[in-house]
This record gives sequence, C-alpha cells and structure tokens, in this order.
Amino acid sequence: MRNIKRQWNGEFAPKRKITREDIKNLFGKIVLTIAVASFAQIITDAFSEYEPIIVQEYVYKVKEVEAKAQPVNSGKQDIVKKVAENEGVDWKILWAICKVETGCINKPGDGGKSYGAFQIHLPSHPDITPAQANNFEWAATWTAQHLKKYKDDPSMAFKCHNGIGKTGNQWYIDRCLKVYNSL
Repeated sequence: MRNIKRQWNGEFAPKRKITREDIKNLFGKIVLTIAVASFAQIITDAFSEYEPIIVQEYVYKVKEVEAKAQPVNSGKQDIVKKVAENEGVDWKILWAICKVETGCINKPGDGGKSYGAFQIHLPSHPDITPAQANNFEWAATWTAQHLKKYKDDPSMAFKCHNGIGKTGNQWYIDRCLKVYNSL
C-alpha cells in the first residue's frame, strides 16, 4: 500500500487508522483527568470552610498568625444574626439549618435540585433561581421569611425547611436541634 497524502477538509488526512490501542490510551487519559478533577474537588471541599492564612515576616510568628485564623463562617453568622433580627426569627434556627445542610457553604445538593448554603429545593420553589439560592444573604432572608410561622418552635421550623410532608425526617430535626442547642 502506498503512502499517499490525501486532502481532507483542507488538511492532510491521518496516515494510519485509529486502533484499539489508541482508543485505550485516550480512554486512560480521560479517566485520569476525571480522577484528578475529583481529587481536586475533594480537597477544595475539605478546606473551603477556612480562609487562607498569610504568614508574614518570620516563621516564629506562625503561632500568632494561626491564632488569628477564623473560619469563613464567622462573617456568615453575623449575616444570619442580622437577617434573623430583621425578620423576627431566632437566629439559631437559621444557623442550625445552614450548618446541617452544607456547613454554610454554597453547593448543589439533592442531585442538583437544591442550591446554596440553605439548600433551597428549586423544584418546590420554581420562582427562585440558582443565583438567588446561592446568594447567602438572600437565601437566609428567604428562609427566615419562609419559617416565620414556626419562629417559636425550632422542631417545626426544621421540619418545614426539610419538607413538612416527609415522615422520615426526624434524623434531620435531631441534627438541627443538636446544633441549635449547642449555640
């Protein structure tokens, strides 16, 4: 067989056919890429609760710098307190929901149906966009307004947030109450 260069869409066609070995190599690269991306996401999730520490000047000051490091959630707790005061609800209810749902970080849940730190279930609330649910202060305000009728009953507030019709959500209520009572 002669090695003839053929034109194909203005470029030279490959000199050989794609083999099973080529496909295996390509598949291996794809799997490796997915594994690396998954590992990177795991690491990101594990450390996303903390702000980076910038060590300044000398190494012997590291202990001082570490003592100043605060979880990212410290500012979020202030937002929750402000929203709760404005809406007339117990801030500890909002904070417990946020902590139990996501640790107060934005991430999708329920197979991509719930969004934000408060895990607002978008199919149940079609008027809410993912961008709104991912906006911490907006989601805290919406959640507070949604739970106003249960402001004096934390258990019912937790049940309402997790879906009032669910019969098997006692585990969720218990987890929220544990956080609530620890505050």
